[in-house]
Amino acid sequence: MGIPPPEAQQMQQKEQSWGMWWKALHVLSSLCLAGWVLRGTGWSFTGSALERAESASMTREEAPPLFWYFTTMELILQSSRFFLEKGRPPPGSWLTRIGGFLPHPFGTSLATIARYSVIWTTLIADAGVLIFCLGMVSWWNS
Repeated sequence: MGIPPPEAQQMQQKEQSWGMWWKALHVLSSLCLAGWVLRGTGWSFTGSALERAESASMTREEAPPLFWYFTTMELILQSSRFFLEKGRPPPGSWLTRIGGFLPHPFGTSLATIARYSVIWTTLIADAGVLIFCLGMVSWWNS
C-alpha cells in the first residue's frame, strides 16, 4: 500500500477542485433560476392559501414554467459534466471500488449506478436550493 505517487496525489487534488467548482456552479445556477423566476417574471410568491388557490386556476401563459426551466438547466449542467468527465465513474465512490474487483458485466453495472447516483444526488441538492429560495421569498413576502 504505502504512499501514492505524486502524480496520483495531483490527480486527486485536481478532481477535488473540479468537484467543488461543479457544486458551486450548480448552486449558483439554482439561485439564479430562483431569482429570475421571482424577480424577472413579475410573479409574486407568498405561499398563502389564497394565492395557492389562485395559482391553481392560472393558465399556462400566466404561470412561470419553473419546472421546464429547472429541467433544462439541469440537463445542460449534467450533460456538460458528463462529457467533460468523459464518462468516467466518480472517483472515490465505494461502488466504483467494488466494481473494479468484479467481472466485466457486474463491474460496469456498478460503475453506471455510481454515475447515476451522482446525477441523482446533484439533482436533489439543486432542487433543494430552489425550494429553499422559494420558501425564503414566501417568508419575506408574507
